[in-house]
Amino acid sequence: MEPRLNRIVLGLFDGPSGGAALLHEGRLLAVAEEDRLIRRHRVSGLPRASVQSVLHESGIPSSEVIAVLVATREATYAEGVGSTARPPLLFRVGTAGPAPKPISRIIRDSFASARRRRLDEALRSEFGFSCPILFLDHHLVHASGSTYSAGLEDALAITMDGGADGAWAQVASYRDGKPETLAREAGPYSFLAFLEDVCEKLEIPEGIDRFRRLEDLAKRGDPLFLDRFESLFRVKQGRVGTPEGILRTGGPLARIPGNVLREDVACSALRAVVDAVSRFVTDWVALSEHDDIVLGGDLFEIQPIVRAVMEAARGRSVHVPSSPGDDGLPVAAAFCGCLPGFLADPVPIPATALSSCTWSRRGWTRTPAGSSATDT
Repeated sequence: MEPRLNRIVLGLFDGPSGGAALLHEGRLLAVAEEDRLIRRHRVSGLPRASVQSVLHESGIPSSEVIAVLVATREATYAEGVGSTARPPLLFRVGTAGPAPKPISRIIRDSFASARRRRLDEALRSEFGFSCPILFLDHHLVHASGSTYSAGLEDALAITMDGGADGAWAQVASYRDGKPETLAREAGPYSFLAFLEDVCEKLEIPEGIDRFRRLEDLAKRGDPLFLDRFESLFRVKQGRVGTPEGILRTGGPLARIPGNVLREDVACSALRAVVDAVSRFVTDWVALSEHDDIVLGGDLFEIQPIVRAVMEAARGRSVHVPSSPGDDGLPVAAAFCGCLPGFLADPVPIPATALSSCTWSRRGWTRTPAGSSATDT
């Protein structure tokens, strides 16, 4: 059977600062961010304005879309803006306290299922979609989006964030466009969660520049508490372990006196994470034969961590999408239409890369949208 030549998929993310992206034959037609359209920060729920915007901008009716791909399968995102986007009381009570794990899991699964059903029904009734509406693993979306948007079929994909769909980090190998999961980290504490706790202790307010402020503090400090933070993450053979005893005693920050310089705490914490990520990547580079490494997830919005990956890459090319975090998930979800064997008629992997940054032996190269991936 000849493949159709009008394959159009819609990528969605309904978490904080979500949006929509429309992909046609491997080429982005339109992208919209919900926060910008309704002029509010960290909007959650079905990104109605974004869906309407990309359909209107492209002039494509919903009837021509062959699949809607939604990032994150087991999420419990609620409708709302910022702190007002809170799940129902039953969910908060059932998952916040020391309830037995099976009960908490049942409650979480129930609300995740309700979210998927709510989105499916709204997309069909409000926008007239009749195509399959599929919910994808969070890290699969990050990894596939980073790989395909770089115009690659073969790569080692490393994703790291605060945690979703049962993991906060994943390593995958892409061969001929097909992913194979090599490892997933689902421990009790992630690199990003630790840095969020550091920001809370240092009273750095939430916002899109939160980690940039942490970086600025760290530049003015000394790593005086590095030895205390290094023990939090034990990296061995590409896996990360966190001693639960440290977490039971209030975590590593509980042992930091209150009269120390904020700059020294920031410098020590960021250095500890940079060193741990560097060891993690070094292990996987040694185990991999790929010439290209792609990064995805909120952790790689932090420049010192990207530089650590670059240094650990041992001369291999490192590709970072222009939006590696969750704000890039709508585009990443759309590119999941390229996954082999996922759709009955997969979208072709683009021969040209989107705007991204690539580190190679020649240094950093910014790939403008639409240029050949081989040009970098």
